[in-house]
Amino acid sequence: MEREEIEGIVRMARAYAAEQVPWLAPALYAARLVLTESCPSLAAVDEGMRVYFNPRMVAELVGGENKKAVSELGFVWFHEVAHRLREHAERAREKTAHPELWNIASDLEINDARLPGLMLPQRSLLPRQFNLPEGKLAEFYYDRLQEERESSRRQPIPSAGDQEEWESSQPQLIPSASDQVSKPEQPEGGLPSTFDEGSGVHGQKRSWELPEDDVQAPALSVVEQEVIRRSVAEEIVRQKDRGSVPAGWIRWAEEILAPKVDWREMLKRRMRGAIVRGTGQRVDYSFDRPHRCAFAYAPFLPPSLRGDFLPRIACVVDTSGSISERELAQALAEVRAVLESLRTPITVIPCDAVPYEPIAIFTRSDLLARCRKLPGGGGTNMVAGIEAALSLQPMADVVLVLTDGYTPYPSHPYRVPVLFGIFTKRGAGDAPLPPIPPWRREDIVLIEIEERD
Repeated sequence: MEREEIEGIVRMARAYAAEQVPWLAPALYAARLVLTESCPSLAAVDEGMRVYFNPRMVAELVGGENKKAVSELGFVWFHEVAHRLREHAERAREKTAHPELWNIASDLEINDARLPGLMLPQRSLLPRQFNLPEGKLAEFYYDRLQEERESSRRQPIPSAGDQEEWESSQPQLIPSASDQVSKPEQPEGGLPSTFDEGSGVHGQKRSWELPEDDVQAPALSVVEQEVIRRSVAEEIVRQKDRGSVPAGWIRWAEEILAPKVDWREMLKRRMRGAIVRGTGQRVDYSFDRPHRCAFAYAPFLPPSLRGDFLPRIACVVDTSGSISERELAQALAEVRAVLESLRTPITVIPCDAVPYEPIAIFTRSDLLARCRKLPGGGGTNMVAGIEAALSLQPMADVVLVLTDGYTPYPSHPYRVPVLFGIFTKRGAGDAPLPPIPPWRREDIVLIEIEERD
């Protein structure tokens, strides 16, 4: 089978999966496809959400049954993308998990999903194979598997006559060689190749993974993946009443979207007030155009409101070295949700010690495409970013500054309202705030950064 034909089948499987599971489409089409025989398993995923397929193993799977193969490959697409949606690599690092067991545990978390039209491939791992319940998280499965492995090591070695019976009674954490499609070389780190699905699962980069800045298939940034994650969660919530979304994924989506703190409503309310004040300065009564209810006032001719009603929002984003990618990703995702409710475009100004080129954001896709890599990483001076926002033409109605607080603050208020969104972490103590006075408490919103378990 030619490489082009194999790639066509894999792409067809992605389109088929998106058709059968429409809530997953934003993630499926955002993931980059990479075909390489260096991939030690049928498919894998890295932390940049690039999905690797081994063309030789795909050809073996197809074997003339294209319809069944497309259904199984569609499930493989779901499986690999789900590893990134569920942030398995990040969770593995938090737990300092052994990659082999974590790969198995995270597979158990994903594979119990019942998806219409998608067929679970043979040799897939399910919780019942380990006498474990379905619907649990990878952390639960990991702890049980680790306990089982430790207890197996402590058991006495049986006599030669009982060896075969003893081995058959033990749960297999790793399938036997006869169950594997092939036996590639074992990669670095000691992880069996059958369960080496890449850094996107266990967080350990493999030699066969592409560099982040690869020209043909660049890695998706943390910010992009957070936007994709929220997009999938929103689609799940919209479609959950149709009965085809697994309960575990509904819970996941509600946890992703559920407000953990009330700063969002506070920020939205204060932004609206500032916008009203700003647009009010550009709107006035005029006789250039008759009032739409002028006929009711005849013979008098009342004026109508004329002017520029479109709000103008500038957002100065702290991209200094003290801001982590997690903070930046969550902040942009949350602010996007707030500003979407205001239905207005924004201008994003990345800033560390100096402001960078303004970025116009009109839609969600703009945020994904234009804020993929925000410049920065140096010192911090949000005053420079605020002054750059105030120099925009036309002038902004409100300037929102997103920072961790470790920055010089302006010594005086401006004619244009300036709101400060200060990143804080639960239990991390007080964050540095703008001086009060000259700033008011109403100008400051504490944004609690979510720590994922």
